[in-house]
Amino acid sequence: MKKRIVISGASRGIGRAACIHFLGLGYDVVGVSRSEPNIQSKEFAWLQADVTDDASLEREIDTILAD
Repeated sequence: MKKRIVISGASRGIGRAACIHFLGLGYDVVGVSRSEPNIQSKEFAWLQADVTDDASLEREIDTILAD
């Protein structure tokens, strides 16, 4: 089974760099951010959520766990 990691702030800065790093290590990466990141990989999935909004984040976590 392939490892999956969830990274917040995926659209820029350290979050985006972390996404790219873990993709390079062979992980499935789920990036969470308010704006869509420019990351092109079939192992990357983006979920739009604001981590400061509990309801939004809870919905997206439920989506991740259902997969």
